[in-house]
Amino acid sequence: MNERAAIEHVARLVGIKARHTDGLGRTREVSDATLLALIEAFGLPADPPRAMRVLAEEEREAPLGLSPVYLAHAEAPHPTVTLRLPVGCREILWSCLLENGEQRSGRVTEVEGERCLMPLPEGLPLGYHRLDLEAGGITTRLNLIVAPDRCHLPAELGPGSRKWGPSCQLYGLRSAGNWGIGDFSDLGRLARAAGSRKAAVLGTNPLHALFAAEPLHISPYSPSSRSWLNYLYIDVTVVPGFAEDETVRALIGGEWFAVTHRAARSAAIIDYGAVAACKRPVLEALFRRFRIREIGADGVARGRRGEAFREFQRRGGRPLADFAVFEALDEHHRAQNRGAGWRGWPRAMQDPRSPEVTEFADAHRDRIEFFQFLQWEADRQLAAASAAGRDGGLSIGIYRDLAVGADPMGQRPGPIRSWWQLGHQSARRPTRSTRPDKIGGWRRSILWRCDAGVSRRLLRRSAPICGTPESCA
Repeated sequence: MNERAAIEHVARLVGIKARHTDGLGRTREVSDATLLALIEAFGLPADPPRAMRVLAEEEREAPLGLSPVYLAHAEAPHPTVTLRLPVGCREILWSCLLENGEQRSGRVTEVEGERCLMPLPEGLPLGYHRLDLEAGGITTRLNLIVAPDRCHLPAELGPGSRKWGPSCQLYGLRSAGNWGIGDFSDLGRLARAAGSRKAAVLGTNPLHALFAAEPLHISPYSPSSRSWLNYLYIDVTVVPGFAEDETVRALIGGEWFAVTHRAARSAAIIDYGAVAACKRPVLEALFRRFRIREIGADGVARGRRGEAFREFQRRGGRPLADFAVFEALDEHHRAQNRGAGWRGWPRAMQDPRSPEVTEFADAHRDRIEFFQFLQWEADRQLAAASAAGRDGGLSIGIYRDLAVGADPMGQRPGPIRSWWQLGHQSARRPTRSTRPDKIGGWRRSILWRCDAGVSRRLLRRSAPICGTPESCA
């Protein structure tokens, strides 16, 4: 085996493609240097023979010969998993915790030999489950993924169907009422109009959260987080309380606001600074109104909207809380001129699970809830835009583009003990061409921990609003 072949062999074992076809149909070869750098980022030696020995050793040491992730095909009539059994083993005990909380268990008896093809539980639903196994005194646990052969295809796009739909860059929409940037109300009107003209789908640019404290970071393809939304798309005028709040009326009635608002509305190219300068103080005032009217001093919701907000926080869980803490920290450190991005923060603040970050979050609870409030309102307005499209006749709904990656200075969710997964460990997630059951050794668990779970949550957050059943994400 020559050196290139050896490098490609190791790359293949850990799920790295050595070549790809670009948009013009040309085959592109990944250089040896790049492949070796990626192999090394997976925790392997950059020397292919040594890397192969490490992988072989990991496979020998893997409990029951299993890695932490196993893919079962939903279409398989009798799915199985191959186990390497210890000498003298005659029985396998298994327990499966389904994603919905249901527990199943059983045993396989009269097994013999070094290898056993163990049947998986019948009727496993699509999803991400946990399988515990015990055989001959050896125990192991793996993430069991039950996946269909292909991704969800709406019925409207079945064989022989012909559907059409326009796409838009939401920020570029202009209307009589927006504040210099397209907003979710504009999206709803466009979606309804497209549906009334027999369109099946309306596409948009990525709507991901950028950096709330830096409105001049404008690229939707370089977000801080792909899981949350850009608050500048909120239509401030339809946030409850806008028309009645005295503070808001004073803000929008002032001379400074009139000049800034006119500049935002008349700009030939979107003036993100002016847009943010108009929207941010009004949203701050509307949040204070919301806190006073809907949340008690003890933090308990005392109104319908307060209860809905608390439910949004509950459903958002740790990922939403982490994002809001990051936004508050980013705002805090930019105000102290500590540079753009978390790498310029004090080291303790770079760890989202550090005591110092916890202390900061406790001391800035209102700021953190403000950023959660922005996400709640953005989510509500995007859902309303999607509903308007469906009411207007969009049979598939709104299609949201998804940025390929995120800004390295941004907030990235996951179990990593820094705000961003450094290096290239999450550079590739399992796809149809690189499935988890084809990725060698314990490197599957790197992909699972660092990217697959995050991507799953991202798609599940987007799916219900955008025409895809959540169960298919």
